[in-house]
Amino acid sequence: MIFFPLPFHTFFRWDKQIAIPFLLIILIFYFFNEFSQAQVNWTRYGNNPVLDVGPPGAFDDNLLLGGSVYFDGSTYHKWYSGGDGAQWRIGYATSPDGITWQKYSNNPVLDLGDPGTWDDHYVLLPAVIYFN
Repeated sequence: MIFFPLPFHTFFRWDKQIAIPFLLIILIFYFFNEFSQAQVNWTRYGNNPVLDVGPPGAFDDNLLLGGSVYFDGSTYHKWYSGGDGAQWRIGYATSPDGITWQKYSNNPVLDLGDPGTWDDHYVLLPAVIYFN
């Protein structure tokens, strides 16, 4: 959940069988958004998903999973896991409003390690923490 500015936003997973709200962001298949002025009565955004899988051949053309969102006062920054059905990498996207997202043109921002290393097949579930 992102606490400012109003309205509050929560992002949740949707796997066509169940929908479970999570704190911060969980992405599976699609990135959905709900918003609330008081964190009690939530309204589902009508044009979900707000962040979709990439085009065929992209690192995230099959699934989106997990991630972190940071709001710097004017822009939402999101790091997420993207999968092509065989491997996972970390992508990055920005949004002015938490709804309209633009994926970074040089994704993935964190790629696989060299063959034989511990991260040569999966790099996923980023956790980004802002410390000032």
